[in-house]
Amino acid sequence: MAITEIIEQELRDANRELVEENRRLRAELAALRGELGSKVSYSDLLAHAERLNLIIESTQLGTWDWDPVTDIVTWNAYACSMFGVEVKDAPASFARTADRIHPSDVMAVRSAFIRHLERGDRFGIDLRARQSDGSFRWVHCCGRAMRDKKGHPFRVIGLLLDIDDRKRAELGAFDRTEELSEQVNLREKELQLARQELEEFCYAVSHDLRTPLRSINGFSKAIENEYGEKLDDLGLDYLRRVQRASVTLADLLDSLLGMVRVSRVEVHPELVDLTALVKAVVTDFKESDTSRKVEVRVAEGMEVMADPRLLRLMVTNLLSNAWKFTSQTQSAFIEIAERDGAFYVKDNGAGFDMKYSEMMYKPFQKLHSSARFTGTGIGLTLSQRIAMRHGGTLWGESEGEGRGATFHFRMPPTSSKVFGLQAMMRVQPRLPLGQDE
Repeated sequence: MAITEIIEQELRDANRELVEENRRLRAELAALRGELGSKVSYSDLLAHAERLNLIIESTQLGTWDWDPVTDIVTWNAYACSMFGVEVKDAPASFARTADRIHPSDVMAVRSAFIRHLERGDRFGIDLRARQSDGSFRWVHCCGRAMRDKKGHPFRVIGLLLDIDDRKRAELGAFDRTEELSEQVNLREKELQLARQELEEFCYAVSHDLRTPLRSINGFSKAIENEYGEKLDDLGLDYLRRVQRASVTLADLLDSLLGMVRVSRVEVHPELVDLTALVKAVVTDFKESDTSRKVEVRVAEGMEVMADPRLLRLMVTNLLSNAWKFTSQTQSAFIEIAERDGAFYVKDNGAGFDMKYSEMMYKPFQKLHSSARFTGTGIGLTLSQRIAMRHGGTLWGESEGEGRGATFHFRMPPTSSKVFGLQAMMRVQPRLPLGQDE
């Protein structure tokens, strides 16, 4: 037997099965109608249908009805308008309906529809319906299959909802978000470049000025040693002022270099015994200033996830401030402990006015005169930047002048996102902490 004859025979058999199934379904439908007619009056059915039509009219929902056996689709007027056709021109089959759907949406619609028929998955999908002018309109299509006792679908009824305005607004918002995201990325790159240029400039300036400063200081000392006897007291005073100014400027340049290093150094977090670190720093202060008697309380068991070198620099700066600003306080004490997930350094020293607190974190800004307390005004700036490099925060509190101060810092748990981002933003070349050139 030829292949064509085999195919024709299979088609005839399939058609015969469809006809028999159609007869069976019609018989079941007739029996169902007879049973329903015995329970519900015609007037009740008519009233129900009228209410249903009113609901559809008021909501302007499109309705569609598909017969899987005959592949006939029927539409109401609203459904036709959503697909941009007149009622008389409405697609009469599933295949013709697919021709009215955007080519990019056809496969998704078919897949969702097949899953509903075969597995009973919910059928609801947003699609673009072709209009008479060739444009497309966003429509939400949903439906549900009616099944016989064996679970076979014999009818699928669904609704269409016009969502064009909402969908286009969502897509417009998405496009604007994408545009803004691109602008933000561009600004971040520009900011990173400006930051790199500024750091390189600061490093070059501070580094290049160190040599002439050393010359000024060295020659002024040579003048004092060799020609000091020929200068009167006023001349010697002027000379010593030059020396002090050069030393001060050298300290400022060192601080500026410190800021650059903190920004450039790579962050390698690990679990650090903060208690041991604090005790080591306190010991250094006591050994370098044996005339001071300061009560220092260090809480036990403090641990933190941080870069050990940067953490030591931050702790040293905070303790240095506490040590310095308690120098004019009787019975001075300093406390280092942890509370509510944050560590703090507390002292009973000079304190400060909270309305000027934001100034403390700006480079070279000081709330107390140099006559009372020496320093460059860079320690808190460095400490805050170190905390930020770890994704943490640092803040200070005081009840006022002469009432002590408390500085808190919080370091978050180690996070690949935080340190990964910082690794991507690293600036080259980088200097190891403490290396000048």
